[in-house]
Amino acid sequence: MQRTRKRDALTILLVPHSERPPVSLRLPYWLVPLVSIGLVIVAVVAVVFAVQYYAMQHRVNELLAEQAVERVRQREMRATILSQQDEVRSLSTQVEGFKAELLSVRRLSDEIRDILGIPAPTPAGPSTTPSQTPSPASESQGTGETPVPMGGRLVLQPSSRSMRVAVERGNEVVGMRSAVPAEMQSLQELRQLVLERLSRIQQDDRGNWEALQRDLRQWAAAPHAWPVYPHPITSEFGYREFRGTYGFHYGIDLGVGYGTPVHATKDGTVISAGWQGTFGLAVEIAHDAGYSTLYAHNSVLRVKAGDRVKAGDVIALSGSTGNSTGPHVHYEIHLYNTPVDPLRYIDEG
Repeated sequence: MQRTRKRDALTILLVPHSERPPVSLRLPYWLVPLVSIGLVIVAVVAVVFAVQYYAMQHRVNELLAEQAVERVRQREMRATILSQQDEVRSLSTQVEGFKAELLSVRRLSDEIRDILGIPAPTPAGPSTTPSQTPSPASESQGTGETPVPMGGRLVLQPSSRSMRVAVERGNEVVGMRSAVPAEMQSLQELRQLVLERLSRIQQDDRGNWEALQRDLRQWAAAPHAWPVYPHPITSEFGYREFRGTYGFHYGIDLGVGYGTPVHATKDGTVISAGWQGTFGLAVEIAHDAGYSTLYAHNSVLRVKAGDRVKAGDVIALSGSTGNSTGPHVHYEIHLYNTPVDPLRYIDEG
């Protein structure tokens, strides 16, 4: 019986290094498997925990690295956004300055055209006049950045307002750039007209701005069109010999065939329309600024005294009435009842 009890237990002897007596532990045999299983479970749990711990530590390190990279990227993006905002503000300032200069050129051109009595050209390209666009000051308000969800986190992106302003300014630059060639062509044409009209101004008045401006405005108010088309000149303004008599010719003669339409060269009111001695059937029209015109030697009259006419209206048909050697139109321009050379006022073409 005693031997059987010994096989039912397991004795573990612990011998300390000190002078203390050994310690014995007696464990029943049925407890050994349980202890072994418990130790295996503890070992497995420890291994699993260690693996998960190292995996989690690795993931934490990755997240920390991504966070550091994200911070660097955010700083770079913020610097880029601030730089873009500065560029947008600088572009806005340049656009406004260029626009102001372009408008100054146009105002000067319009002022010159007003003095010369030339209508402004019809714009063919996009308008570049100032519009209700944000000023540089208003564009600088706000951070210019918008938090946008990306990859489960918020990142900074340029605001839609900054992008819109940049696009608008870019479009304005493109529009003004495309308008510059047309403006240059218009200025060159205006320069040619100014030089051409200055050549018709009295030399003494060219050095006096007030006198020059007065002469240019007076010249601009004159009739500038041809009364007939085509208009070959057979006799000019000035002294000439006619049928053996030397005298002064107060207009120009335009050789045309019978029945050629005769046009009013400027808006005005018909002073007289009928037979005028050596002029035959003639029409006289009063215009603004002291000008009047005379159209003589017609075969048929289409207007009567008191009629209002527009430039280009047919007022008569050419002929050879009165003191005439053949069909033509005698055309005179008077300034305050004094005959002046029509070729000084008629535009080329």
